[in-house]
Amino acid sequence: PELGFDTDQQDIFGFFSMRLTDTWSVAAGARYDIDEGQILSDTIQVRYTDDCFVMCVADDQIYYQSLSIDTDRSLMFRLEFK
Repeated sequence: PELGFDTDQQDIFGFFSMRLTDTWSVAAGARYDIDEGQILSDTIQVRYTDDCFVMCVADDQIYYQSLSIDTDRSLMFRLEFK
């Protein structure tokens, strides 16, 4: 009830990451509702890593609604210095 769901739900989450070169990688993930038979959310990421910094761009989408969560899409950019 605190999260906006009155009943139990079953879902599965999968995430895949693949290194393209020594510095570039891509990743994707999805959350799937087993009971409803639909995708709840997904993400796609592109990442660059070297000796000095890490740069990551991610596109996240949420496809469901509850009392506290609305459908949403976000594009995030992260830069980390080592």
